[in-house]
Formats: sequence, C-alpha cells, structure tokens
Amino acid sequence: MIERQIIKGIKAYAKAYGRFQELQDKNPGFLAVGDQKTGVIGEFFGLLYARSHHKHAKVEYAAPNQTGWDIEVSGNESGPDLKIQVKTVSAFSKTRVITPLFPGWDHLYLMFVGRDFMPQGFWNVVDSNSIFQGRDSLTGLKMRKPDNAQSGSSAIPWGENHVDSLLKVIDGNDC
Repeated sequence: MIERQIIKGIKAYAKAYGRFQELQDKNPGFLAVGDQKTGVIGEFFGLLYARSHHKHAKVEYAAPNQTGWDIEVSGNESGPDLKIQVKTVSAFSKTRVITPLFPGWDHLYLMFVGRDFMPQGFWNVVDSNSIFQGRDSLTGLKMRKPDNAQSGSSAIPWGENHVDSLLKVIDGNDC
C-alpha cells in the first residue's frame, strides 16, 4: 500500500532532518536555514484526511500553479465541490510562521507536526471571510502550539484540535 510506504519515508526523513538540523544549528556559516518538505508532508496528510471524509468523491491535488488551495474534492455526493488549503509548520520552526495565505478555499487545514513529522495539532477552519476581511492575502500568521490554546494568531478561528481524528486516518483505522 503506497500510503504505508510514504509514511515510512516520512519517518526516515524525520530522522535525517533532525541530524541535518543539528548540523545547520552548529554550522550557520556553511548551511542556510530552511525547509521545503514540511508542506509536502502536511499536504499528504491532508489528502488522506479529505479522502477519508469524502469516500465517494474524487479527491486530488490542485494544479501546481494554484496558490489559493492545495486539494480539490469533486463529485461529492454529500455536498458541493470543495477546495482545501493546507498549511503546515513543524516543531523545528523557531517562529511558527505560516506561509502566505490566499483566499479561494472552502476548508483550511492547519497542521503542526512534531520533530518526527507526525501531526500533533490539526485544525479545520471553514470560515475564510472572517479571516480575510476583504484583504487579498495574509502574511505573518502564526501556527498554534498543540499544547497551548492561547498561542497562534488570533485572526484564525482555531476551534477544536482534531489531531486524534487525523491520526486515526493515518493509522489506517478510518480509511
């Protein structure tokens, strides 16, 4: 099953990433700071979650040039087509700043992954109007810490942490 292979790869990546992060921290003159795979991992988990909740719909990644959302749900028997934006921050992030957020989505999956790149926090925001208030984009928003409900940008209507539901999907209990 490809999902198991991907999760196994994520776990191996987490170990290598941790070792590389130590090298970055100890040798700032040699290695630039940065991460490019955290978002890819979060989008994979978001895809699994969306597929588990829309079993009879077509759930796939949006076109690579799409900036407003990452996942599309079409042919949904239980409702309209959906656009899902996924934003992921890892425990390696010192600032927890979310990449710029653009309008156009129906659901915003906010994910905090630990140093093992497995989810520790997962919030599903469905009210984009309250976030944007007429603006074209939002920058500088901060991810909530899973163990601190007072953290994270106040512009985001966080709601409940649904990480247990997401972990069930990842573990294969809900797919």
